[in-house]
Amino acid sequence: MVGSPEPRRRVPSVVATSTCRPGRHRRVTLGATGARYAGTPYGDATSLIGGVAETTVYGDPGEWPVRADADDRRREVGKDARKAGGVNRRDKIEALRREEKARQRKRTLLITGTAAVVGVALIVGAVFAIRAEQASSPRAQDPASFGVAAAVASCQPATTDAVAGSGDHVGPGTSQPNVTKVQYATVPPTSGQHFPVWADVNRSFYTAADRPAMENLVHNLEHGYLVIWYDDTVPADQVQALQDLATRFKADNTTRKVIVSAWDPAYGALGDGVHVAASRWGASQGHRLLCGQVSGEALANFFAAYPSTDSPEPNTP
Repeated sequence: MVGSPEPRRRVPSVVATSTCRPGRHRRVTLGATGARYAGTPYGDATSLIGGVAETTVYGDPGEWPVRADADDRRREVGKDARKAGGVNRRDKIEALRREEKARQRKRTLLITGTAAVVGVALIVGAVFAIRAEQASSPRAQDPASFGVAAAVASCQPATTDAVAGSGDHVGPGTSQPNVTKVQYATVPPTSGQHFPVWADVNRSFYTAADRPAMENLVHNLEHGYLVIWYDDTVPADQVQALQDLATRFKADNTTRKVIVSAWDPAYGALGDGVHVAASRWGASQGHRLLCGQVSGEALANFFAAYPSTDSPEPNTP
């Protein structure tokens, strides 16, 4: 029609693929979308010939209405993959560290637990060993357990003897320095003259090789000691029983005053069939127990009948 405007030409509706930097020129293909951005901050088409425009692109790249090309997408995918791979590696390393720490904790607990068990076992073992030793010690035994029973020890009834010589000291350092051996009224003695020094009270057992003089032991009798003598015919096991019995008596405050010593035959024979004898010096009377064998039962009964408190000087060591 004459005077009618020419029909609008259709332009392919494609998005511009320009990735140019601001202020740079590039020939781009504009579709309807691209045409809309002509003359905007994103670009200014200066001419249009067959859908091709010379365009200057402006503005912030983040606001461009363009899409990344294939290379850009591949690069972005690669970056994402590398990031993902780095995260995975860090996670794996951290997981390994956690596992190693867990193993170390288990080892520490195992070592600590084992050490604790061993420590407890050692302590318990030591306690049982100490208790066993204490239980087997002579100090913990019944006096009657040493030697034979009183009924088979061939013991004679306890004697009752007159006493004399309390405080009567002889020997060096006294008014009778030349008296070095006393003749006693009984065997073994229950009283009489004696040396001014008594036998060592810290010892409870003597052999023939180191026994004190009889005059020293009689002084111990005056202080309330039970003195037990044994001759050289007593078997070794019975001598050991006497030593253990002395240890047992020494552990008890009521019977602590005791001494066991080998008999000195220079002071006479103990008597026919007598191999073990015990003496006590009472405040008014002396007493002896004469036996054929060692009997803790018989000696304990004798000591109980004639205690240390019944003596001329009971409060001395």
